[in-house]
Amino acid sequence: MVAGLLAATIVSSGAALSGQGVIGQLPGPEANRWMEVRLGIAVPGEPFRTGPEFGGRIGSGPALSLRGGATVWGPLGLQIGLSQYRNPCETDGCGVGRSWRTRTLDIGVRGDHTYRGVQLWAFGGGIFPWLLRPKTGGGTVQNRVRIAGEAGFGVRLPVTGRFALAPGLRYTSFNAVFDGVGGSSVRLIVLDLGFHYRF
Repeated sequence: MVAGLLAATIVSSGAALSGQGVIGQLPGPEANRWMEVRLGIAVPGEPFRTGPEFGGRIGSGPALSLRGGATVWGPLGLQIGLSQYRNPCETDGCGVGRSWRTRTLDIGVRGDHTYRGVQLWAFGGGIFPWLLRPKTGGGTVQNRVRIAGEAGFGVRLPVTGRFALAPGLRYTSFNAVFDGVGGSSVRLIVLDLGFHYRF
């Protein structure tokens, strides 16, 4: 429901801005490559929120992604990027005052579609996650890297020339398995804003 309300809000807002002439027009089809910096917040979902290993609460934290891609067929393109999330521990059970740090290599397919004058985007693909979590008594432990999944959607609001803003929502899910200790089911809902450039 939250995702649906967000989608409806950003689509209607984009349509209103477009109608008022506040935002510009997208560059032509020759601009088929793009780069993007995304900043936002990563909200942990169950069971990661409760700290499956230690029973402590994991909080929301900052999210940063760097991505790029190119159109390969019609509205579809390939994308690749790097992401980082920091989720603080909020109780004594999981390393209070310290953060669970996730880094991912992101590879996927992204598509663009125009709906009532608003440029929509969506993507899905695989991620290779590295999770560093606090250890009892100090230090950190890293998971064994395995491929997992991610999906997202949003809108692209042209600002000027080849620049655009791209608010969106995405969902990342993976099971972090550690040598010699129990695993952690990580679920992250990321709300962020992309600064998008096409060339």
